[in-house]
Amino acid sequence: MQLNSSFEFYRWFMPMFLHVDFMHITFNLLSQLIIGGFIERIFGFWRTLGIYIISGVGGTLLGCLINDKISVGASGAIFGLCSALIGWLIVNWRALGPNSPRGYLLCMAIMIVAISVIIGLTGTKVDNYGHFGGLIVGFLSGMAFSRPASEALPMGNYREENRDDVKIKIIGGCIMGGLLLLGFGLFFGIRHPEHFTFGC
Repeated sequence: MQLNSSFEFYRWFMPMFLHVDFMHITFNLLSQLIIGGFIERIFGFWRTLGIYIISGVGGTLLGCLINDKISVGASGAIFGLCSALIGWLIVNWRALGPNSPRGYLLCMAIMIVAISVIIGLTGTKVDNYGHFGGLIVGFLSGMAFSRPASEALPMGNYREENRDDVKIKIIGGCIMGGLLLLGFGLFFGIRHPEHFTFGC
C-alpha cells in the first residue's frame, strides 16, 4: 500500500468493498446476510456498521504490516462481526445469567470463527493476516460497542448494565484504540515511513 498524500487514506477502507470475482463476493454477501443480520439484532445498525468498518480496517492494517501482497475482500470485516459476538458475551455474561442462551451463543460464535479460520488456513491465496486482524479488532470493538443485554434482548428480562460492565467496555475500547495506534505507528514509522507524506 502506497499512501502518497493525505487524500489516499481511503485505501484503508476500500479493500473490504472490493472482491476478486463473482464467487468471492457472493460468498461474502451470504456470510454478511447470515451473520450480519443476527449481529445487528444484538448491537443495532450503527454499532454493527462501526464494528464492520473498524474490523475491516484492522484486517487491512495487519495484512499491510506483515506482507506487501495485494489483498481485497470483506472477510476481515466478517471475521470481526463473528468475534464481536464473543466480546458482547464477555461484557454481558453475568447479566445474561445461567438460564439464558449465553452458552449456546458462545459455542456458536467460537465454532463459526474456528471453521472460518480452518478454511482460511487450508485455502490458497487467502490473506489470513487480514482475517486475524479483523478477528482481534472485532472482538475488542464488540466489547467497546456492547449494548446491555436488557436492550439487545428485551424479551429476556435481563438486568440493567452496571459499573463492572462499563469497565469491561472501557478496557476493550482502550486496548482496541491502543492496538490500532500501534499498528499505524509501526506501518508509517518503521515499515513504510516513506509513504507518510501528507502531500508535503
